[in-house]
Amino acid sequence: MRSTIRRTLRASGWLLVLALVFMALGCGRAAVQSEYRCPMHPEVVATRPGDCPVCGMRLVAQPAKAVSPAAEPAAHALYVCPMDPEVTSSSPGSCPKCGMKLVLRQGDPAVPAGLAPMTLPAGKRELLGMTVGEAAPHRFARHIRAAARIVPDESRLLRVTAPVGGWVDKLFVQGVGDTVRKGEALAELYNVDALTALRRDFYNLHLGNPTQSGGDPNLILSRRLDQSVLALELLQARVARWGFSDEQIKEFSESPNDLKGLVIYATGSGLIAEKSVIPGQSVNAGDPLFVVADLSRVWAEVDLLASDAPLVPVGKAFQIEAPALPGRSFPGRLAATAPFLDPQTRTQRVRLELENPGLVLHPGLPAVATLAIDLGERLAVPASSVLRTGERTYAFRLGEGDRIVPVAVRTGITDGEYVEVLEGLVAGDRVVSSATFLIDSESAMAAALRAVAER
Repeated sequence: MRSTIRRTLRASGWLLVLALVFMALGCGRAAVQSEYRCPMHPEVVATRPGDCPVCGMRLVAQPAKAVSPAAEPAAHALYVCPMDPEVTSSSPGSCPKCGMKLVLRQGDPAVPAGLAPMTLPAGKRELLGMTVGEAAPHRFARHIRAAARIVPDESRLLRVTAPVGGWVDKLFVQGVGDTVRKGEALAELYNVDALTALRRDFYNLHLGNPTQSGGDPNLILSRRLDQSVLALELLQARVARWGFSDEQIKEFSESPNDLKGLVIYATGSGLIAEKSVIPGQSVNAGDPLFVVADLSRVWAEVDLLASDAPLVPVGKAFQIEAPALPGRSFPGRLAATAPFLDPQTRTQRVRLELENPGLVLHPGLPAVATLAIDLGERLAVPASSVLRTGERTYAFRLGEGDRIVPVAVRTGITDGEYVEVLEGLVAGDRVVSSATFLIDSESAMAAALRAVAER
């Protein structure tokens, strides 16, 4: 009985020793992973033997080195400046030279879904017609060209209305387009009561002015005691509505009876833009009679794209060109921006102020506004390097040797030839700039083959 127990214990001891040996051998091989590649298509990689799904050739085992997990170097995040790759940091921040935000750079960046890195020999790249561009600083300029329309300067429009009701007895202008100067007669109204009241205003204006009344104290005192006479300021405002000059006011104040008719005078110079009356017409107080426009300075209304309007501050200089005036341009300055977008065209209207030498810029004239805006230097790549889908934007970066890696990028402004890169690339990175769609197809095929091989 004792010998049986002794033999059982001895056998258990040997089994325990063998188990420990096998565990040690398994741990030593834990980091060893077999890899099989196709001799004709190096991008086809599998973790077990099999055939190439492209050409059917037998996959060849690749030598693998056993690496202890403890000996594997830890990956450390590295942040670099997009404009100056020499500036690096182990933590996020801003570049001390240019102030740009540092971007994460750790080996190959995240590969967009559905794509895979690949290896293309020089001969195959030449066969595809592939060319290479570089991420580098590029000076951007936005050239704006927008439709414009010449309109009158509303601050230089004089609207003449009837001070009182009556009949238009005479017109001293023929029609739209006539030139008038300040102080010229425009029309004469017939209203006996209004004429009498205007004469009384001139008479009271004479009484209220001590200089004109000779400084007679009794006359001034009686003027102040007469409550029916309006204040001097109100009298002056009523008389001024007729457009009398200072000389006429002085003349009629001294001799009110010399005023024979209710004549309306122009209070400014310009062209007759609108004429709303004819001789013999009856008018009421406040009815519009004429619009006098001073066209020595005009406005240009410009419709800017929603993406262009924020780039143009108030005071920015434009150039205005009109197809009807070939070879001539007129400088203008942005005076105001509409606070809303046009719901039909999705454009934002801005107003330019410009001089009108020779009065050649007629209201309603179609024109074109142009402007060049310097946006400064920014990191950029050729526009042909960037591929866009509905959900992602990416480019193909050239790595070491013949390796091509798809890289997700975030882009900014573009001038048509170059595109600003905000994230994903740094200065000095080489990217595929032509045959990008062919490279994209190769990368998508490599991703699909790798997915099939790993099943």
